[in-house]
Amino acid sequence: MNHRIAPIGLMIFLAVVSLNAVTQIAPSYRKPWNEVQTYAPDLVWREDAIPAAVFAGLPMDMKLRDANGEPISIPGPIAFIDLDGDGKDEIIVQSGEWFSGGPEFAILQQRGNRWRLIGEIQGGFTVSRRLKTGHVDIETWSRHPETYHRLWKFSEGRYKVVRTEIGPWKDRGHDIPYVPQRNRN
Repeated sequence: MNHRIAPIGLMIFLAVVSLNAVTQIAPSYRKPWNEVQTYAPDLVWREDAIPAAVFAGLPMDMKLRDANGEPISIPGPIAFIDLDGDGKDEIIVQSGEWFSGGPEFAILQQRGNRWRLIGEIQGGFTVSRRLKTGHVDIETWSRHPETYHRLWKFSEGRYKVVRTEIGPWKDRGHDIPYVPQRNRN
């Protein structure tokens, strides 16, 4: 009789331990696919006035004005980071208006005296560690109506989505607000 109780008890113990381990693993749509160089909250976000040349390169939805000429959406903070490894910083401009999927960002690169739009992303993001020459990859997470984890690669002059994974619907209570950031433990 004792020989049968021990294996059953061990099986129950192992099942409970396994279940606990599985529930503590982050869902796959939350894990960065690439090694992270920088998390968006770790960038130095400045409230500087946006230079006219940079403003001219912003997407139209960040420059809209009402009938009285007043800005509808004023661009928010800006961050500088070298995304292509040439030693010159690109500019990331956060939209002044937040949407249900998170903030929108415009990515601009300087070409001579002009700034050219090379990407528009939404949600929390990470910049991948540079593994080769050229532009780094960007991963984003946005939340409406589902959690979208997207990988953006630079191709043909701008950042484009090359991979998407969808998490659960937020209105079912499964999707908490998520901003990827460095583990601060």
